[in-house]
Amino acid sequence: MNRTTLVIVLLCAAGRVAWASGYSYTVTDVGSLVVGRQSGGYGFNSAGEVVGKGFVNSVQYHAFLYCGGTIQDLGTLGGNYSTANAINGAGQVVGQADTISGASHAFLYSDNQMQDIGTLGGSGSSANAMNGAGQVVGQADTISGASHAFLYSDNHMQDMGTLGGSSSSAWGINDAGQVVGGSYTASGNCHAFLYDGGQMQDINNLGGMSASLAYGINAAGQVVGEAWTAIKYAHAFLYSGGRMQDLGTLPGGPSSQANGINSAGQIVGSAHTVSDASHAFVYDGGTMTDLNTLIDPLSGWTLQYANGISDFGQIVGSGINAAGQQHAYLLTRVVLPGDANRDGSINFKDYIVLEANFGSTNATWIQGDFNGDGVVSFKDYIVLEGSFGKSVPEPATFSLLSLGCLALVRGRHG
Repeated sequence: MNRTTLVIVLLCAAGRVAWASGYSYTVTDVGSLVVGRQSGGYGFNSAGEVVGKGFVNSVQYHAFLYCGGTIQDLGTLGGNYSTANAINGAGQVVGQADTISGASHAFLYSDNQMQDIGTLGGSGSSANAMNGAGQVVGQADTISGASHAFLYSDNHMQDMGTLGGSSSSAWGINDAGQVVGGSYTASGNCHAFLYDGGQMQDINNLGGMSASLAYGINAAGQVVGEAWTAIKYAHAFLYSGGRMQDLGTLPGGPSSQANGINSAGQIVGSAHTVSDASHAFVYDGGTMTDLNTLIDPLSGWTLQYANGISDFGQIVGSGINAAGQQHAYLLTRVVLPGDANRDGSINFKDYIVLEANFGSTNATWIQGDFNGDGVVSFKDYIVLEGSFGKSVPEPATFSLLSLGCLALVRGRHG
């Protein structure tokens, strides 16, 4: 079958396509450092490596790295506590850990070594995010005792200053080196900021109590966080094109917070429900969706916090598992063969991706290499053709399938 014939076949199939925009996720329990103890997931990379903190006894917790089904204790800087907040594609990890003196210092973990990256002259510091180039951001105490946002690069910690107030903190950085966070202004209000080209810019707020914080930024410079509204509740926001947009809440709930955004503009965070429970959400296509409605309800999980989303749609966070324990989780979108853009359905959008990359070598799934041989070829057209018109089952369908099997066999948070 040549490419023209395939196009005709696909066009003929269009009349029977059930177009779908929904998608579902599978849940991976990251586990814990000690059986029966809690854990929380705060960051991950495109390889699916997850970092966070796990309790080692009833009080103390340590930073962890989860990779390939194994969870590793990263230790401390000599003290009792540590937390890992972010990991980049090179496997470098940042966070904060107690020193032998009991002070909490920012660390960079690389090549199996935890390095204390110091402070701005004061007693403590914390590293909150890192980009692909290894630039680290967070906050550190100055000689005066005030806490300021910092940018750490090439073994040097730079004070990023404030918006005129006493303190600031940095929470996100993209590969272009743009940094976001929060700072007090001269009037005493806390405002979200965007730091770019050596300048810290106030990106305003949603009114009301005049307070906001930014937690994440993507490659396009879109910023997410939380801002207090006129009704005195915090709402998740998206800042893009010079405008701050209120993303709302889950139905009936009072508040929300956005923690991460990927290159496609998909946003994750947590929001309070009408019953005041904290639920993880994904915001996509103008709609905020409770992530608990996108997993199999028979999994037993309650997803409470979502802290990051990758360009592949994977999500990291923490919640309550089927055993009633708070654990870190990794959500992976259910992907059908041929779904290049991972929107949950096989349609002409996927054909366009494959067509644009036809003949490419060293290709990836999202470029149309569906059979994994590294080349976008007619073999991949065959995979797409075999799935054309299909869509990912809704979570309710997973439950019905599971019940059928049961009958047969008797089945920056967290």
